[in-house]
Amino acid sequence: MIAELLALSFVTGLLVKFADDIADMKLAFNYGIYVGIAYGLCIAYVVSQSPLSSLWLAVVVAMILMNKVNDVIHAAGAVTVALPVLFIPLKEFNFFYFTVFLGAAALDEMRFERGWISFITKHRLSLEITALAVSVYSMNPLFFASILLFDIGYRIAAFVFPKLLASRQA
Repeated sequence: MIAELLALSFVTGLLVKFADDIADMKLAFNYGIYVGIAYGLCIAYVVSQSPLSSLWLAVVVAMILMNKVNDVIHAAGAVTVALPVLFIPLKEFNFFYFTVFLGAAALDEMRFERGWISFITKHRLSLEITALAVSVYSMNPLFFASILLFDIGYRIAAFVFPKLLASRQA
């Protein structure tokens, strides 16, 4: 189960970045909706079947509150997460962790001009730092491992997707 959750975290990172790029570049709209639904299914499964529900629900809610769900592709992902969550009981949901993760995920979407916080938000590290702290506090390394693998997948997709696009245009 742990390997499955971590693999889904990584795959979700890949899919979210692909969805971002498809939406930003206005490419393959129909394909983009399927990518949004796919990452929504990954998150919905993790939320409904693991102790990571507080983390991943906080991320989705933060994206909605920070107006990052601003196209049909990401709306498809958010709706795909929301529908099962409304009908399937969450495992090990912790409201305190949810609020901590919500604040960190929202902070990652803000930009500051000066100080140490500008470095953290520029590189979107507040959620990782918070997940590390919650992992240490709760003695559950899954929080940190999950968000770290998501970010690794996201960064790999940020590197690979433009190269794939360039090779198809050549």
